[in-house]
Amino acid sequence: MNQEKIGKFIRELRKNNNLTQNDLALKYGVTYQAVSKWENGKNIPDISILKQMSKDFNINIDDLLDGESKKKKNNKYYIPVIIVLVILLVVLIGLIFFHKEKFEFKTLSAACKNFTISGSIAYNKDKSSIYISNVKYCGGDDNNVYDSVECILFDSHDGVTTKISKYNKKEKRGIFMHTFQPYPLDMFELDPFTKIGKEWMLVTSGTEEKANALTASWGGLGVLWGKNVVYIFIRKARYTKEFIDANDTFSLTFFDAKYKNDLKYFGAVSGRQEDKFQVSGLNLNNYEGVPFVDEGNLVFICKKMAAVPIKKEHFIDSELFPKWYSGNDLENYHTMYVGEITQILAR
Repeated sequence: MNQEKIGKFIRELRKNNNLTQNDLALKYGVTYQAVSKWENGKNIPDISILKQMSKDFNINIDDLLDGESKKKKNNKYYIPVIIVLVILLVVLIGLIFFHKEKFEFKTLSAACKNFTISGSIAYNKDKSSIYISNVKYCGGDDNNVYDSVECILFDSHDGVTTKISKYNKKEKRGIFMHTFQPYPLDMFELDPFTKIGKEWMLVTSGTEEKANALTASWGGLGVLWGKNVVYIFIRKARYTKEFIDANDTFSLTFFDAKYKNDLKYFGAVSGRQEDKFQVSGLNLNNYEGVPFVDEGNLVFICKKMAAVPIKKEHFIDSELFPKWYSGNDLENYHTMYVGEITQILAR
């Protein structure tokens, strides 16, 4: 199963039906980041979604699994040729109807000491396709950063082992075995005065390819517009602000006390000057395309809802503006960003 071919096929299918990535995401109950990963060949839809796509767009599931359509473009033929083709078509339809078997679909799952695996298999008497949709490490704490991880699929029958396929994954900043787990929002408790005001946090935004982060000690949690939200404040001159403005999402990462010096560094140095992750040794991870800092112990994944610049005319307390906005910071005001908390991750 070629992920890149399937991704290109899905992209062409979407564009031919005048759908945006968001339209397709809403249609199948996934995020637009998931659709982007499908189309870029980084992942493919679950087999149940592929089956539904084949029905919705009236395409053969075999074509979808192969990532290419076997249908030929129609050309103009002479009438005698058309008659011959019609006769042949009737014969072929009869053969297909009586001889071609439909694909059967089964769910695959396995668990061992270190990994939990899930996926699907689609097969008939002529061919089969296996899709491994999820591989999760479950071996406890492993703080190593790996250059690459290779997954190999074997078939063992009658004492003979055959390698069927392999996939090698490499990440620019390494691969992490330890994982964050989603934490129920309704069970979450946090003292924002301590967690934000005293322990601080890293605000991160960008993409899987490029992101930046800064330290923040201003912000809060609450309920607004019927959503559970965070609000953060970023100065106009900060490099991370460019990433937040350019993207729909951002994250807040909280840390153990041993990372306090790293937080001081991320607050004092601009990402325009140097790669702060490379210098500090901290590493980027991501959740459904939203970057966060992997060394943290608690992460808020947030969807941007509003951005409100705070300027001099907005102040009621006359003592605040000259205290925080003077000299070189006279025009370097803050923007308040309100973000819906879409997921909490914790170790």
